[in-house]
Amino acid sequence: MTVPLHQSKSGLIAAVDEIRGRPLACAVALFAVGIWAGARLSIPPAWALAALAAAAVIGGALAIRWRPLAAALILVIAALAGGFAYSVSQVKRAGDVSTFDDTARTIESVIVSEPRRFGDSQTMAVQATESVNVATGARSPARGRVWLTCSSREPLERGDLIRFTSVIYTAKVPTNPGEITRAPALDAAGLSSLAYVRDERLIERLGAAEMGPIERAGIAFREHVSRILRESMPGPYPDALGALLGSIVFGAKADPPPPDVMDAFRRAGVVHVLVVSGTQISLLFAIVYAPGTLAGLYRRRRYGGAAAPAGRVAPPPTHATLAVVLALIAVYALFTEGGRPVARAAIMGSVVAIGLMLRQLARIADEHALEFDRYTVVAVAALVLLVAHPEGLFDIGLQLSLAAVLGLVYLGPRMARWLRWLPRWIALTIGATVSAQLAVLPIMASHFRYISPLGFVANLFVIPVSGFLLASGIAVCLLGSISTPLATLINYVNAPLLLASVRFTYLVSNLPGATVTISAAPGWLAPVYYAGLIALTTAADRWWLRRHPDVELPSS
Repeated sequence: MTVPLHQSKSGLIAAVDEIRGRPLACAVALFAVGIWAGARLSIPPAWALAALAAAAVIGGALAIRWRPLAAALILVIAALAGGFAYSVSQVKRAGDVSTFDDTARTIESVIVSEPRRFGDSQTMAVQATESVNVATGARSPARGRVWLTCSSREPLERGDLIRFTSVIYTAKVPTNPGEITRAPALDAAGLSSLAYVRDERLIERLGAAEMGPIERAGIAFREHVSRILRESMPGPYPDALGALLGSIVFGAKADPPPPDVMDAFRRAGVVHVLVVSGTQISLLFAIVYAPGTLAGLYRRRRYGGAAAPAGRVAPPPTHATLAVVLALIAVYALFTEGGRPVARAAIMGSVVAIGLMLRQLARIADEHALEFDRYTVVAVAALVLLVAHPEGLFDIGLQLSLAAVLGLVYLGPRMARWLRWLPRWIALTIGATVSAQLAVLPIMASHFRYISPLGFVANLFVIPVSGFLLASGIAVCLLGSISTPLATLINYVNAPLLLASVRFTYLVSNLPGATVTISAAPGWLAPVYYAGLIALTTAADRWWLRRHPDVELPSS
C-alpha cells in the first residue's frame, strides 16, 4: 500500500502517528524511560518488583472491564519493567571495578590485549578477577576491565596473570571545550576504569592464565591474519599498511595502526572505520546479502518465478544468503574481540537477518500477516540489548548505534529519493552517510565536546573504499593461508587504496575547521535538535513534492 506524499501528515504529528502504529517500539521506548528513571531515583529492586507486580495485577483487572486502557497499562508496565531491570543490574554490579572508591587496592587480573611499550612504560587492557583492599585487607571477587599503564621492564604478554597495586579511577567526563577525555573511547572498548602503576615493584607477573579453547583460537587467529596482512603487503610501508588493513577488517584492537594515523582519522571524523562496530557489520552484511539478492533475481528471471527443475537442489536464495549472513556475523563477532560494540552490532545485524528470513517464509508471513517494519526491527534489537545490559542505555556506544540506525531508517530513504537524479548507488551512499552523520551529531558533541564538520565529506570517500577493503582484506586472509603470492597479488590493489585513504584523511584533518571544539551543551538541546531535524525533513518533502507531484511514498 502506498500513500501519496501530498496526503501525508507533516512534522511531529506524522512522526507521532508513525510511532503509535508500532506498539512494540512504544513499549521499548517506555522500557528505556523506566531505566532512565530507575537510574535517577535509585529504586531498590524489591520496591520496583512490587510496583511491577501491582501494575500487572491492576492492569489485568482493568483491561478486562475497560479494554481501551489495556494499551496504556502495557506501556506503564514496560516502564516499570525497565526500572526493575536497572535496579537488578545494580545489585549484579557488586565487585565491579567501576564502583571502587579512591582506596588503593591490589588487583589480580588477566591481560586481555597485546601490551604496547613506550620506553619503560606499558599499556594494556586487563580483566580483573580478585581485589584486596590495602587498608583493611578485605578480599573479594572483582570483575570489569581496566586500562592499565605501568612501569615494568619485565616483558608482559597477552594472557599473563598479573597482580598490581593502584587506585582505580573512573575516566572523567569533559566539562571544558577541547578538554581531552578517555571516557568515550574506554566505554566503546568495553573498559570501565583506569589504573596507573609507576613503581615497578607494585606489579608482579604470576604466570600464564588459563584460557578456554575459544579464546585461544581467537588469539591464534588474530596473530595469524596479522602476520598474513603484513607479509603480503607490497611497497615501502608493509607494516603500517598491513596494520591499517587489519584495523579496517578486524578493528584497531586486533592490530593497532600508528597513533598519528588514528589521530588523523579521528580529526577527520572517519575513525569509526578503524573500530569494530556497526560499520563493519553493515559492510559485511552488504557484501554477502547484495550478491545473494542479485542471484535470487537471476534465478527468478531464469525460472520465470516457478520452482527449480526436478532433481536440482535449489533452496530459496534469500534463505541461504541470510543463513550465511548469520553465520558470518557470529564468527566475525567471536574472533574480532570487539567487546560490547561488536556485540551490539552483531545483535542488530542478526535481528535484521532473522526478520528478513521470516518475511521470506510465505506460509508464516501469510498466516500471521508479517511485514518487515524497520522501526520494529530496531526496537527488537534495542530491547535485547537493554534487557541484557540495562546500563547500556547510558553508554555512548549504544546511543551512537541506535541514533545512526534510526537516522539511516528515517532520513536515508528520503535523501536518496531527493537525489534520484544521481545514479542510484551514489544517491544511496550520500543518503546513508549524511543521514547517519546528522543523527549522531548531538551525541558526539555532548560526549566528545567536539564535532568534525568535514566528516560529511570525508565519509563519502572513506566508507565506499573501506567497504571494498573489507571484502578484499577478508580475501587476503583466506588466500594468504593457502598462498602468500596470491594474497600479495590482491594487496597490489589494496596498497594504493590504503595510501590514498591515509593521504586523503591527512588532507581533510589538516584543513581549517576540520575539528571544532565546543562547550558543554544543555540537556534540552538534543531533543530540540531532533525535533528541528524532523521539521526540516518535512519541509524538504513538501518542497520536493511540489516539483514531483506524481511520486508516491510507501506508507511504512
